Amino acid sequence: MAPSADHDPVPDHHAGGSAPQQGTGSSDQEDGSVYIQGIDEPLPPGEKLLWEGRPSLVPLALRALHLRVFLFYWGLVGVGWIGHGLATGRAGTDLMADLTWLLVVGALGSAMVFGLAWAVQRSTTYALTNRRVVMRIGVALPAVLNLPLEKVEAAGYQAHRDGTGEVSFQLPKAEQVGVFFLWPHHRPWRWGSPEPAFRALPDVKEVAELVRKAAAAALPEASLGEAAQESSRKESLDQRRREPRAPGRGAGRLPATEVGS
Repeated sequence: MAPSADHDPVPDHHAGGSAPQQGTGSSDQEDGSVYIQGIDEPLPPGEKLLWEGRPSLVPLALRALHLRVFLFYWGLVGVGWIGHGLATGRAGTDLMADLTWLLVVGALGSAMVFGLAWAVQRSTTYALTNRRVVMRIGVALPAVLNLPLEKVEAAGYQAHRDGTGEVSFQLPKAEQVGVFFLWPHHRPWRWGSPEPAFRALPDVKEVAELVRKAAAAALPEASLGEAAQESSRKESLDQRRREPRAPGRGAGRLPATEVGS
């Protein structure tokens, strides 16, 4: 599918250097081999690295690891404890001592969640080539997930007010990856039908546009439609296979085929 008139063609970043990066980078060897960060095997001949990056640390901790929920819980506990102490006439010094302990426990717990987010960020590499989506994930047991573009049924993204967001990839039901293997690199609240996702991405809209262009270039017969829901700040990109249809009607889904390992 040719790029639409209001968008530039997919940039060939390897024509003049390494791919754009967000917190990580590719390795270009003297023999011309290109490596994705953290992956020992170079890209096959003819495959080009279009983008690679990592999650943003703070959004990853707040959203993917639910640090906000943890902080909100301890805030409620603190307010409830103060209210109970005032209602029962508890001495001010005793009440302050109890609150100090609550603060210490809450701070330690928050630090553990933030430390886990740091470990997840440091062990994660997301990448997009002209042929596939690559995810290097796992803190204790690193693994690499390859999703060929022609075998992804649909892709979508959600942007947040801070400019970060998620790009998710819908797979055929027979090829879905377990949520415990993906965690936290999956679309939120899709436990029954897990969708691998780039989480807490800076400039998520730009990355989603690269995915759209790469899919259009890899699948000339496919098109990607975009829809926005302003109330929820959600936007989506759907890959669809062109099938015989009446004028004005949408295309069908891409073929559901095996996802590469």
